[in-house]
Amino acid sequence: TRHLKQVHAVAERYEQRYALVVYQLDHAPKLHSTYGRPFIDLAVGRLGNDIAAECRDADLPGPLDPFSCLVLLPGTGQRGAFTQVERVLGRFGRHAFKQGDARLQLSCSAGVSCYPQNGALSADGALKSALTALDAARGKDGERIVAIAAAGAAAADAQ
Repeated sequence: TRHLKQVHAVAERYEQRYALVVYQLDHAPKLHSTYGRPFIDLAVGRLGNDIAAECRDADLPGPLDPFSCLVLLPGTGQRGAFTQVERVLGRFGRHAFKQGDARLQLSCSAGVSCYPQNGALSADGALKSALTALDAARGKDGERIVAIAAAGAAAADAQ
């Protein structure tokens, strides 16, 4: 993720802040095995569109993996990141996905990593921090937002 490395380097050099948010469909492996890859692609595509709709011009959204999206929010702290995440979760939760005769309501969770509060020493550390927060969020029932503390990011950088 070239953009993350650039934003991290600028933030580190000029003592600025940024937030990194990783979103993932809740119960993605089960949805994939039940409904197949085209359904997952549709749902993640819709999630990506919802993220983009809630972004400012300076924000950098994109895919992460088949089940996840991320957004890089330069100049944004935790409060701003949580505001954006709450809007995305609300927007995504209003969609109904048609599958045969059924209409499915999906949810997603988000992990938030904010520099410099996350203590990340590198762009990779910031991403690991956001993924650690996402893992904590996915341990809940869905539609959760978790931010990682500095100790978690420093440990992620050490690995």
